Amino acid sequence: MTEEIVKFLQEVTNNNYLTLFLVSIIPIIELRGAILLIPGMPDVNLIAGIFVCVAGSSVVIIPLVLLIKPIIKAMKKTKLFKKVAEFAEGMISDRAEKVKKKAESDRKLSPGAKKFWGLFTFTAIPLPLTGAWMGSCVGAFLNFNTWLTCLSVFLGNVVASFILAILVTLLPVEFIDIALYAFFAIAFIVLATTFTIAIVKKIKKDKKVKLSLQTHDIETTQTNNIETEKNGDERIAGDNIKDYEDESGKK
Repeated sequence: MTEEIVKFLQEVTNNNYLTLFLVSIIPIIELRGAILLIPGMPDVNLIAGIFVCVAGSSVVIIPLVLLIKPIIKAMKKTKLFKKVAEFAEGMISDRAEKVKKKAESDRKLSPGAKKFWGLFTFTAIPLPLTGAWMGSCVGAFLNFNTWLTCLSVFLGNVVASFILAILVTLLPVEFIDIALYAFFAIAFIVLATTFTIAIVKKIKKDKKVKLSLQTHDIETTQTNNIETEKNGDERIAGDNIKDYEDESGKK
């Protein structure tokens, strides 16, 4: 599998380092998948290839941290992309909340340091959907200092690259394909699970909103009925008093 992917990209770019750079920018694959391609490129130096992968995956960090929230906000205003934006926002918010909760378990650090190291740890784990793309999006939703967010994601990305470099060095070439298949399988499972959870949450939220509206309607109807009965009783009482006063006047 590795050889087929490398061969196709080599035909497109005619340069292995450029291939690694471009692959590192692609969401989901990113640096993690790109480094696993290096063993299939005999003329690529491992250290140089890692630096190229880090550079490629780091290109998206600053733009994503600055623009992901405005982009989602703009998409939510359109009929065509509203549901996509809501799904993306929900997924990123959930991951940001998990990062924040894990970071807050360390009471010795300041709130800013907790976010920094929490985001760093999230990005440093070389798994699918924990790379520069997701790390930058999560950082934007942590409401953290922009430049510290970018630095945290970058450093986490560097650590992930070294972990993968060790893995690539220790694993025989024939096992790299297995690692690559496993990488894509995990990515698919994570995406499918995230999508399913998002749908279930949306259904539960809609049911909750519907139940809340029904409860509100019932309470409003009951209040109106009570007000109507009260006004009716007051009207009857007023009529009775008037009749009594008229009869007393006649007498």
